Amino acid sequence: MINSGKILLFAALMVNFSIQSNATLLEAELDKGLIEVGESVYLRVKLPGDLSGVEPLKYPSVPGLKIEYACMQQSLQIINGRSSSGVEFLFMVSALKKGRYQIPGFVFKRGEDTLQSRGVTLAVSSERSRSAGTGIDVVPSVELSAAAAYVGQPVVMRYYIRTSGIKATMRYFEHLPDTKGFVIKRIDDLDSGTSQNRQSEYEKIRVASYALIPAGPGAYQVGGGDAVFSMENPMAGSRPGNFFGFNFPDFFQTKTLNFETRPLAILPLPRQGMPADFHGDIGRFTLRVEYTNDPVKIYEEKRVTVTLEGSGNLITMTRPLLEKEMDGLKIISEEGESSIKIDGWDITGSRKFIYTLIPEKPGSIDAGGVKFSFFDPTKGRYETIRSRNVSFSAKSDGSRSGFDFDREGDNRIDFNPLYFVFIALALAGTIFFVILWERKRLAIVSESGPIDEEAYNDRRKEERCDYQADLAGCLQRGDGDFFLKVAEKWIDQSLKELDAPAPDRIESSLNKIRDEIHRFKFGGGKIALPDMQRIYEEITAVREH
Repeated sequence: MINSGKILLFAALMVNFSIQSNATLLEAELDKGLIEVGESVYLRVKLPGDLSGVEPLKYPSVPGLKIEYACMQQSLQIINGRSSSGVEFLFMVSALKKGRYQIPGFVFKRGEDTLQSRGVTLAVSSERSRSAGTGIDVVPSVELSAAAAYVGQPVVMRYYIRTSGIKATMRYFEHLPDTKGFVIKRIDDLDSGTSQNRQSEYEKIRVASYALIPAGPGAYQVGGGDAVFSMENPMAGSRPGNFFGFNFPDFFQTKTLNFETRPLAILPLPRQGMPADFHGDIGRFTLRVEYTNDPVKIYEEKRVTVTLEGSGNLITMTRPLLEKEMDGLKIISEEGESSIKIDGWDITGSRKFIYTLIPEKPGSIDAGGVKFSFFDPTKGRYETIRSRNVSFSAKSDGSRSGFDFDREGDNRIDFNPLYFVFIALALAGTIFFVILWERKRLAIVSESGPIDEEAYNDRRKEERCDYQADLAGCLQRGDGDFFLKVAEKWIDQSLKELDAPAPDRIESSLNKIRDEIHRFKFGGGKIALPDMQRIYEEITAVREH
């Protein structure tokens, strides 16, 4: 019995040693070891090699913390001249309560091997009660609509301040928010922006709202920036020593508040089920097509209005497609009106697109349906919506029939002499109006110099363009050639929008960006996506200032 007991103990020790020998400790680290209640931080677990055969077995659960899977990304390390590649699993850790927490390891399985990460420690402090360095009760904060999103899926970013008895008004951003890797657009917000908290006796005020459109997958830190505020303390008059209840030196104060950054994980769009005509649109949309069914004459216009409504990336939305291309049918497309706003934590609204169909020969016209493909993040799948076919008839221009010669069997030509009278009168009228116009034009030129009508029309057309939205669309599609053209026009528009001659620093900054655009346009090379993103951000920054 004694020998058998020793054998069993030895066998148990060997099994335990075998399990531990198969478990490989993986590196794990937090981006920050100390955060505040309400903040989030990335926890990174690094796996060497590729992802083949990797299965997650266990995610830890820690009371007082919320742990969610964020994304996976490639990693590359170079140590002493040697490089090693692998992958990183990113988890979002959000602090719910104050305390010091030990987060156990994450367990994965690869084939017969068990992979476990090291444990990490996270300290969580209470929320700040005062803004650092301001000496007054104003706390800046940044909130996101989501901690993770897909490429192209808009994320709402709101800037708030919390005050207690202080009126604060934001004047401008001294340092702009950090949004590298995103298309950013300041946008109208239906939220009133003000809320009360009786327990804490503070007022939460929204000062700015942005829509962020991610251009690529990865882990990012967004937000931040320094903003200058004018602050008025209504309780200043209650302090002793004031003159008739007023304290003039301290009544108004100018303070710079530093906003925090927030982690944001961007996931790649799934390849499975992606339609061939998918162009990066993401959200939930409905389609409406409007036009009249009455016939038109050849070379007359048939206008078709396409409206897309819903929530999603309305800012960088691509144009829907007409399914068919017909010989003898010319199609011209243009963007119509748009209405985009923030409703709750969603980007909602509508976009209109105008299609002008011009038949060049008589007959039945069938341009097919209007089709639009997008990815629905709530369902996790691709959707395609389609309208009924756009069809109508085109007939010959009846006004031309009176000018046709009628050839009889005896080869005689029958025509009406009144046609020649009408033609002569029309020519005489045309010549008369041309002479009047030339006299008027010469009079204008003699007084104020020549008028460049083409330049004037182009300028009016440019004033109606939203080049920022066009650039955002180029970024999403990776269209470098069109990006360079639009970016240069946006610079011209920025200079024209100034009420006075541009300050030297602004004009110098825009000209420097223009020179770089010219190097890409005329240097024979192709502009890469990171350079497009950087130029977009530089122009946006100059316009913000």
